[in-house]
Amino acid sequence: MKPGGARSWPLAVAALLSAAATTAAFPPWDQGWLAWLALVPLVVVCRRLAPGTAFGVGLLAGFLAANGIFLWMFQVSGYRWHHALLLGTYLGLYPAIWCAALPILARSRAPWVVTAPALWVILDAIRAHAGFLALPWATLGQSQHRDLAILQSAALGGELAITGLVVLANVALGALLTERAWRAATAAAAVIVLAHAGGGLVLAVPPTSRPVVLAAVQPSIGIVERVEATGRATIIRRLERMTVAAAQARPALIAWPETAVADLRNDPFLAQRVQALARSTRIPLLVGSSEVVKFAPAESAPAAPPAREVYNTAYLVLPDSPLGEPYRKMRLVPFAEYLPLVPFVTWPRWLVSPGFAVTPGYQPRVFTLPSGVRAGTLICWESLFADLARGAVEGGADLLVLLTNDAWFGRTGAAAQHNLSAVMRAVENRTPVVIASNTGPSAIVDSDGRVVGGALAPFSEGVVIAAVSVRRARAAYTWISGALVPVALVAVALGLFWRSGKEEVRVGQRGERDSGSEARHR
Repeated sequence: MKPGGARSWPLAVAALLSAAATTAAFPPWDQGWLAWLALVPLVVVCRRLAPGTAFGVGLLAGFLAANGIFLWMFQVSGYRWHHALLLGTYLGLYPAIWCAALPILARSRAPWVVTAPALWVILDAIRAHAGFLALPWATLGQSQHRDLAILQSAALGGELAITGLVVLANVALGALLTERAWRAATAAAAVIVLAHAGGGLVLAVPPTSRPVVLAAVQPSIGIVERVEATGRATIIRRLERMTVAAAQARPALIAWPETAVADLRNDPFLAQRVQALARSTRIPLLVGSSEVVKFAPAESAPAAPPAREVYNTAYLVLPDSPLGEPYRKMRLVPFAEYLPLVPFVTWPRWLVSPGFAVTPGYQPRVFTLPSGVRAGTLICWESLFADLARGAVEGGADLLVLLTNDAWFGRTGAAAQHNLSAVMRAVENRTPVVIASNTGPSAIVDSDGRVVGGALAPFSEGVVIAAVSVRRARAAYTWISGALVPVALVAVALGLFWRSGKEEVRVGQRGERDSGSEARHR
């Protein structure tokens, strides 16, 4: 099939079908079953194209899917069509590279039903570790958050393992439609069935540890409420009222969302009020707060005004202890909380508006509760990155608390999409996750990925309370490096190509011998 004229329309249709199914697999539609079919149109049309043409088809599909999933970005002030063009093009490069490789993989003697999923997983791993361009949001693995059985594979190979299974199903189905590859399709189906069966067995095992009651407060603080003193006073009264209500269940911890209050460290009145609340309820509070640290200028410039650093922080407020050191958010949102590559790059004003610079923290922190349970903290964007959650668990955390504020994205699917990564972090580490979200949906996720606390509706006030088992035994993924899956797949892919290359050489040599023998016979 050549591009151009009337014969190019099937390529555009395939790209559109793939993008539509990928978009619909995530909230707000949340039809995760479509992810098992979303890549089939690309597999069918791209495997017989020239790599350059297949690249274009994959780029179009990825561009459309990215802008469908990230449509909510237009709620952000300053986000324009040229930002959507850049975002879609960047994210579209990953499926474009994959599609370009499909005809090469299909023509090789290596089983492309194996090498094609391996390549997708490798590209996903690159996307998650691409420096300031890292964006592991709405991966195919995250689309399976409702499929609890398949979700258990994350405890072995992380989120990438689930993504690999989903892509395997797509490629096998595509091979079945185009090549009648029944053997490959049967083998892929067997792997996926075994993964579901193994996950079902894991889910059937009852927890052995004592359950711990946890709570999250969802205050639904409006953006404009923070501007004036009267609004901030209303906010703290609301937080107090909701915390007192949550304390009736006697949880081991009550979590407030990201930047629920202003500078807790430098506002003595506010700090005293929050500490008094912890004392009166006898419950520790994990409080999201902004923090401003001022320091003197260098001696060479004594007349300069004090410099300052702004941090996005989380404080553990205990009933009978002074305010301790906070956890400071380590991984910041590029182009929102900081500008990458400054001062080496001067970003144009049409691309980046002047923003509020946040300083990253430099070390993880695990808080120990009076009950002995240890809590690791993730703030907003950090839940996307598996290494941060795994590092907190390796540092002794028995549970993870995600503090977030997705009010900026309005009544869209953004917050629900964001929560999918927290489900992955829970299963990967066999560690429950408390999601304290300002405007929701707040939720509590157990170590098997179940939302046991009941997600609150977006932009509603409420409290989530649930008892979860805190498992001491860690998942294999926690103590095996998260790079294991992509590295293993690279090794498998290289091994298959090496084997196919040797077979081609042997076939060529056999052909030469046969030709020589035939010539001698003549």
